[in-house]
Amino acid sequence: MTDTVLYEVSDGLATITLNRPEAMNALNVATKVALRDAARSAAEDDTVRAVLLTAAGDRAFCVGQDLKEHIKLLTADRETGSGQVMGTVREHYNPIVRALAGAPKPVVAAVNGVAAGAGFGFALAADYRIVADTASFNTSFAGVALTADSGISWTLPRVVGPSRATDLLLFPRTIGAQEALELGIANRVVPAAELRAEAEKVARTLAEGPTLAYAALKESVAYGLTHSLEETLQKEDELQTRAGLSEDHTIAVQAFVNKEKPKYLGRRGPGPVLRNVPRSRGPVRAPDPARAGREGTAAGSGPVRRTDARGGVPRSPRGGRRPGRTPASGRRPSSGRRSAARASSGPWPGPWTRG
Repeated sequence: MTDTVLYEVSDGLATITLNRPEAMNALNVATKVALRDAARSAAEDDTVRAVLLTAAGDRAFCVGQDLKEHIKLLTADRETGSGQVMGTVREHYNPIVRALAGAPKPVVAAVNGVAAGAGFGFALAADYRIVADTASFNTSFAGVALTADSGISWTLPRVVGPSRATDLLLFPRTIGAQEALELGIANRVVPAAELRAEAEKVARTLAEGPTLAYAALKESVAYGLTHSLEETLQKEDELQTRAGLSEDHTIAVQAFVNKEKPKYLGRRGPGPVLRNVPRSRGPVRAPDPARAGREGTAAGSGPVRRTDARGGVPRSPRGGRRPGRTPASGRRPSSGRRSAARASSGPWPGPWTRG
């Protein structure tokens, strides 16, 4: 990676630093490529359990596109008619935002100064924003006759609401740190001199936390914003089942019982990775050997279900299925085969498919 972006991993924390303070950390092509690669590396590295996105200097976090480079590229593009100059959104900005927002781990942004245009968008792609009291935000796009990019038309309305987001996009203005806190753009405002230390403290705390639970929380919140309550309840069921099978959950419960501080590992349990767990309809209980002996079991599968005279499983008054005994033939009801097929139908979407 070039020195326009610094990348360091230490004790599970990846720190990405925009390193063009002399240009207010503006995004030239080299910086965009390096930032994209660093964000992807942090998202994909299983040893990284949290990400800190920050910038060098005290004037700016990132002022967006380097307009001095941009005008040269724009002029050359018009002369050749290639139309490729705006491909930077597809090639650079979009992958950066996907990596930050979609990382299966917490991402903290330490905003040390002006965050404008794409710089504002990158900050909003983080999960938690710690802002210096001297920092500010500006959408900027309309000021240079451009529309929104870097995901800001998706993230900003979700933070401040559609009406306020439209106002800030149509009429770009400086949003100071205190107003950013009131709007929800900033999660925390600290004195500028304390920003780096405070941001590192927060990021390292997250890096030592239950990484899989954090990933599930990110996925659950993002899912809930665009789905119904019923769909979200089902998603929570799936994600909670997976979190409950992680080593971290066992560690947390044991530590609670023993009145100790948990030391999380940030990984799944030692068993096979469950790609699609059927949704439970109630508490899961261990098989009762005595009951299994009375009712009969299929090899390795626990109690099987009773069928009616037609060979099907009787339905409850509300249309559900009731557990019961097998017929004398010992045949497994067909519904069991269908359930097994559904259980292996494919991976879940989101970060759980990783690893």
